[in-house]
Amino acid sequence: MIVDAVIVGAVDAEAIARVIDAVPSLVRDVYVVAGGELAAAVTGAGAKLLSSSDPGLGAQWERARVHLCTVERPPDVAVLLSPDGSDDASEMPLLLAPIRAGGADLVIGSRARGTRDKGAPGCGLAERLAALLIRVLYRQKYSDLSPFRAIRLPAWVALALGERGRGYLIEMQIKAARAGLRVVEVPVHARKARRLPLRRRLLALLGTSWRFSYLLVRHATVR
Repeated sequence: MIVDAVIVGAVDAEAIARVIDAVPSLVRDVYVVAGGELAAAVTGAGAKLLSSSDPGLGAQWERARVHLCTVERPPDVAVLLSPDGSDDASEMPLLLAPIRAGGADLVIGSRARGTRDKGAPGCGLAERLAALLIRVLYRQKYSDLSPFRAIRLPAWVALALGERGRGYLIEMQIKAARAGLRVVEVPVHARKARRLPLRRRLLALLGTSWRFSYLLVRHATVR
C-alpha cells in the first residue's frame, strides 16, 4: 500500500521542519501546501512543496488532492496532518491499520477519545456540537473533527468536496456519512502546540462555528 502525507497551512519554517522530520518511513512522499517562502525549509527537510497563494485551507487540501491524482504512481492512501506539530506523526500506523485490514475508507484520529498534553488543541465546543449534529442527522458517530486522518484516495476523489475554507474537513465527514463510506475513529495523542493570539482564536472560533452550522443545514436539506 502506497502512502503519502499531506500538510497544509504551514506558516512557520521551524515548526514545519519538525513535523516533516517526525513522519515515519512508511510514508513514500510528504507534501506541504504553503507559500513559496517556505520552499527552502520544506525541501531541506526532505518534503515536496506545492505552492499555493490561496489562504483557504480547503483550497489547499484540494490542491494536494489534485496533485496526488496526477503523479505517475498515485498513492493508495493519503494521511492529512496539521502543520503546528500537535498531531503525533508516529501514530500514523494506528490510522492506517483499519484501511490495511480492508475495513475502512476514512480513519479519523480522535483527540476526544485519546489523550492531550496541557496546552494542546483539543476538540472544542463547536466541533463537539457539530459531531453531535452529524450523528443525529446522518447516524454516523463522530467524536472529533480532527485534521489528523487517513483516507483512501479513490474515496477522497469520489466525495467531490466543494469547500475552500475551514469547513473542508467537516464537509468530508458529512459527505462520507451520506455516501455510506466505512468510517473508523481511533484514539490519538494531541501534543502541545503554539497558541494563536486570543483575538485570532476568537475570530477563528466564530468563523468556524458559522461555517459548520451552514454546512450542516445545507447538506441536511439536499436530497
